[in-house]
Amino acid sequence: MNAIQQIIGWMPALLQATGVTLALSVTSVLTALVLAVFLALGKISKNTVLRSVCGAYIFFFRGTPLLMQLFFLYYTLPQLVPAFNIQSRFLAAWIAFSLNVAAYLAEIIRAAIQSIDKGQLEASTALGLTHSQAMRLVIIPQAYRRMIPPICNEFVMVLKDTSLVSIIALTDLTYQTKIIASNKASALVYIPAMIIYLIITGVFTVIGGWFMTGFVACLAAFLAASAMMWLGYWGVGLMIAAAVGILIKSAILHRNRSVQQEKVLNLEDPETMQYVGEHAAADLEQMMDIYRNTVDALLKEDRGALK
Repeated sequence: MNAIQQIIGWMPALLQATGVTLALSVTSVLTALVLAVFLALGKISKNTVLRSVCGAYIFFFRGTPLLMQLFFLYYTLPQLVPAFNIQSRFLAAWIAFSLNVAAYLAEIIRAAIQSIDKGQLEASTALGLTHSQAMRLVIIPQAYRRMIPPICNEFVMVLKDTSLVSIIALTDLTYQTKIIASNKASALVYIPAMIIYLIITGVFTVIGGWFMTGFVACLAAFLAASAMMWLGYWGVGLMIAAAVGILIKSAILHRNRSVQQEKVLNLEDPETMQYVGEHAAADLEQMMDIYRNTVDALLKEDRGALK
């Protein structure tokens, strides 16, 4: 009974620290997602310089431990460049996590884009679409569904990796647990801490399955922006809200377009059959015009040669 009362007494401090863990996880992933889109597009770009820069960034942040990056940003960088002395532990952790996670998300996005058959890009180009239009209207909407599961998995990994920020004395859930264990000389505090981590991980795993809906995405953006504003970073919060709002709008438009395309391809629908028939007749008429013009041109050339 004493153990239960102790755990109940520790819960307010643990829940307050959980808010810091959640704020750091959500804001880092959302910021990294925006950066990762540009890194992924740069990695598959035809521009050699841009491709090399993005590749070097990804190689560096994936090839060095996150803990070392956190140490470098918070302790080493201010000694090398005093102007980069970051006083806020949360801000230092947010920058380090965002830069690190962006490298991993960039590879996820790149792999999802390149997993789409090249024939679709070639067909889009043949239909008159530019490369950017083909990527935006054809390739990205299909890649979107493929990249969601690994991105959600990456978020769960980041959620657990936030325990590393205890090394710079940021009061997250892990650091608060260590403080209570040291002050109260009791290891029982690790039990509710692990349960909290499990609950958060489970909740966000379920949310990941629902992430295709605009409501959950809007909720995530609202929570991230609210957390940053609550911590005093109004500018960062507004930028995150704006960036995620653009991504959500794009995702919803792509989803609606996919639904419309599926409806068009439903050949059992009379309206669809009429739609397909009209467009097929128009295309056939256009092809016949091209054929007639080509034949007339060839006949003119033959007559000219005979004369």
